[in-house]
Amino acid sequence: MGRKVMQTKNSRTYKKGGVIMRKIIAFLLSVVMISTISAYSFAAESPYDENGSRVVYSWENPNWEEELYGDANTDNIVQPRYGEREEITVVATEEKMFYTDPEGQPEEGFRFSGSGGAIFINLGGGSPVEVSLSLGWGPISISVAPGEASESSVGGILVNIPSDGYYHKVKLMYTCVFTRTRIDQYRGTEYLGTAYRTDYTVKKIDAIEYRVVW
Repeated sequence: MGRKVMQTKNSRTYKKGGVIMRKIIAFLLSVVMISTISAYSFAAESPYDENGSRVVYSWENPNWEEELYGDANTDNIVQPRYGEREEITVVATEEKMFYTDPEGQPEEGFRFSGSGGAIFINLGGGSPVEVSLSLGWGPISISVAPGEASESSVGGILVNIPSDGYYHKVKLMYTCVFTRTRIDQYRGTEYLGTAYRTDYTVKKIDAIEYRVVW
């Protein structure tokens, strides 16, 4: 049976007989989402901005709201004692963006002569890195996949590098949505206490190719 959902103007409230202990690990989510992309996808040919960078690929998670507000995995649910219940309310939501540097890139970047070249970027590759963020309700650290770059096919996206005399690198810009959740605990009508939890999901990833300036 699905969870009863009551939505108000300023918050979303869920009532469920269990504490949701949702642990969304972004690098695993990235690996799963890459399976929805073909062996490799060609990045868009867009012009460079005044800073010498351009967005070459954007992945948008069509299910981010469902993943953030939907039912948690039953493995992460702690059942209350007999006669106890929890009322779970999302009291705040915040969107944050941050960057990662895909592994496998030379320190100085890639440079090709002649007609240029190309590199592959696997959005879900690389060893997980920890990212520390400051939210409206306090600091948080999460683990994400930084991505992996290679001149040989590693799946993911294909980024064309022009022969313009510059060195080039790629960075990933994550857009994540975080929620602050209040859990009020009761035994019958008796109030037992309140706990808080922060959940998040990946909403979007942009691959940004840029010229390296030394």
